[in-house]
Order: sequence, then C-alpha cells, then structure tokens
Amino acid sequence: MEDEEAIHLETLLEYYTQMGIGEKPLTISDRIWYESFELEKKAV
Repeated sequence: MEDEEAIHLETLLEYYTQMGIGEKPLTISDRIWYESFELEKKAV
C-alpha cells in the first residue's frame, strides 16, 4: 500500500513540475505537502 502511495505522490510531483510550478514560488500548503513527501521518502 505504501509503495502505491509513493508512486502516486511521485506522479503528482512530476505533474506539478511539468505544469511549471518549479518556476514559481510554491504556496505554503504546496511546500508543506512537498516537504512531508520528502521526509516520508527519507524515512523509507
């Protein structure tokens, strides 16, 4: 189940990157979401 979630989050991250979010400052909520994803990735 966790692997599926990680794949889903990576897909979302890729989607956001392709949408050009990387070129603009992230909103607070996006940054919190992204940082929580990075923390989970390191924890695994």
